[in-house]
Amino acid sequence: MYRSQRKKSKGKLFGLLALILILVAGGGYGTYYAYANEMGPFAEKNVDASQLETETTTETMEDLDGLTVEKKTETFKSDRYPFKVTYIETPFDDVNKTTQQFINEQKQAYVDRVVETRLQDKEAKGQFAMDVEVVQGTDGHVAFVFLEDTKIESTKTPYELQQLKAFRALQNDEYAGLFPMESLFVQNDEHLVTLQETVANALQNDEMYQDHLRDDFDEKMKAMTWKDFDNFAFTGDNIIFYFDEDHFTKSNEAGANAVSIRLRDLNEMLTEDYQSTQLDPSKKYVAMTFDDGPDKKVTPMVLDILDKYKAPATFYMLGNRVEMAPDLAKEVLERGHELGNHSYSHPLLPNLATDKVKYEVQHTNELIQQATGEGPKTFRPPYGGVNDKVRAQLGGLPVILWEVDTLDWQHRNPDKLLAITKAQVHDRAVILMHDIHQPTADGLDAVMKYLQDEGYEFITVTQMLELKELDEQLKAEKAA
Repeated sequence: MYRSQRKKSKGKLFGLLALILILVAGGGYGTYYAYANEMGPFAEKNVDASQLETETTTETMEDLDGLTVEKKTETFKSDRYPFKVTYIETPFDDVNKTTQQFINEQKQAYVDRVVETRLQDKEAKGQFAMDVEVVQGTDGHVAFVFLEDTKIESTKTPYELQQLKAFRALQNDEYAGLFPMESLFVQNDEHLVTLQETVANALQNDEMYQDHLRDDFDEKMKAMTWKDFDNFAFTGDNIIFYFDEDHFTKSNEAGANAVSIRLRDLNEMLTEDYQSTQLDPSKKYVAMTFDDGPDKKVTPMVLDILDKYKAPATFYMLGNRVEMAPDLAKEVLERGHELGNHSYSHPLLPNLATDKVKYEVQHTNELIQQATGEGPKTFRPPYGGVNDKVRAQLGGLPVILWEVDTLDWQHRNPDKLLAITKAQVHDRAVILMHDIHQPTADGLDAVMKYLQDEGYEFITVTQMLELKELDEQLKAEKAA
């Protein structure tokens, strides 16, 4: 026992002498910091996280909506305040500067908290992990969402927090850099109240959070400012708001909060560039769809006729044709139309093995994304053939069939194209044609004129899905 105590005393003495020698020899503040990393709680009072020696690995990520970025992982090994941080370096200087400042602040806050805890509990140890997810939107929008998970193991003051932070960017022909909140929202008091109510309703109806909301949830929501809401990703169709786990929910029960709001539900508060034309449930609508393209001869003719009637349509493309005409696929999108997946080679999918189905779907998704910068919105199975095996490979893409089959592939007759349309068309109908047959292009103008004269308006398939959902909502409200 006596020898053991003497050894401990000698160890402390040598440690103190070593500290004095290093301070004298180094003559500087930085030496103290480096040494403090290896000393006891007293020496940890001032630890500069940016001065800690870390290991960094780099991975190149390509084709992120036209961006090429580097994904970097920074690791610091320690028995006191280890951390692992993954982040993205982009072509945008302002994005990199802002995200790096955030990362440095969060690392320093974590180290400071561990050091402070260790002053009271020398056995305390921290864990800090930060990862990043890339949320791709439409039209050049992208968000880098950081998930931060902090834990401090301590018998006296344990600590745990999970939070999400989003940084938005936009790249197009006119701009490249951070995407500020004011570019999307018209910020006034009336809109703020609407946003508070919309987000509150979403959280209260989300099964993940509804049983974990704080007792003061209403008060916390009413206190939210525009700045508090400025933590979101914009996908084009939705806005995903992020909140720390203890902001609206009881700490550690539901994790960091993420709630997705449909863009159309916030339409009135959006800037003019992002407002969408609201569909009127009292009007008549049809969705024109074209399969099996793009075709270098027929598709441009179809596009010109659609332009004449200011009619957006949905084109269900084959992967092998996108390969042959990627520029034309991109032109279809740029001229205001919607893209759908129609498989790679037009097989009857239920007859294929699962891996073949997966290839037909996913490879076509990739080809459309590569050619146009945007993925397909929906999926139409060749011949309408679909089962559970096929649906399992769609990655959530809605399956779209049709209500009006013009049989243009069979009769190849412009007059019959119009006659069949007249006989079968009805409000909310999805009309099937093919943009690979010359007679379809020849008869399309007459069909469009007839539909317009009958009072139909033209919308895309996803708009039709939204309209039918709105119809159901109104029906339910009327029945209540």
